[in-house]
Amino acid sequence: MKYKVINLTRTPDRLVLFKKNNPNFKFERFSAIDGKKIDRKSLVEYNIMTESTNNRYTDGAIGVALSHKTLWEECVKLNEPMTILEDDAYLVPNFNDLVLQYTAKLPSWDFIFWGMNLDQRIVLEMSPGVATAEINYNFENVLTNIQNITKQHITPYFYRCFWGVGLVCYSITPQTAQYLLDNIFPLKDYFDFRDNHGIDNSIIEELQNMNALACFPPVAMTLNDRYNSTVQENNS
Repeated sequence: MKYKVINLTRTPDRLVLFKKNNPNFKFERFSAIDGKKIDRKSLVEYNIMTESTNNRYTDGAIGVALSHKTLWEECVKLNEPMTILEDDAYLVPNFNDLVLQYTAKLPSWDFIFWGMNLDQRIVLEMSPGVATAEINYNFENVLTNIQNITKQHITPYFYRCFWGVGLVCYSITPQTAQYLLDNIFPLKDYFDFRDNHGIDNSIIEELQNMNALACFPPVAMTLNDRYNSTVQENNS
């Protein structure tokens, strides 16, 4: 299992902080694609974006989308599952071992959210075959206490996920990586009712078509700091 952390070359401070927060985590750095350096016209020509999404995505959101796309292509080429993280993740101390344990133990899975944006709603099938449940975190508590997760050994449970925002930390199979490459590009326009402008909107639309699981409670968290974000408009 390869563990890839997405990090922009021009933001080495984020990687330093990531290592400080997660000293036990073993990973490979993936040099993020910098959306500031992308020729936007080529994205439409190569069927990666529509005209609408190309006009609406920030440079940062484009870089994030292309970075995940590139890693999915690598996952397919390697023909083995991969765990992908963004460089603002806070992890439980035994994260490497936990991922290996549960990806081998679970009877079947296509995509596992080890964490997601906790300032957005999460919809899980808590009663399999019966009903879903909507989970809303007290995000003020998350902001205050997020460091605590790096000291906790959590026993997670897994539920099918039908809604979750953010790609802070997930595992993906090569078959699912190929499925997403084949089905979500060009990235479509979902801005009519969502305030999150990124590739995760397209993934949300495909969750019902795959066995996407969410780890609960999460073993990875993010502050989702929009002020210092490399995705948002003013900080792309």
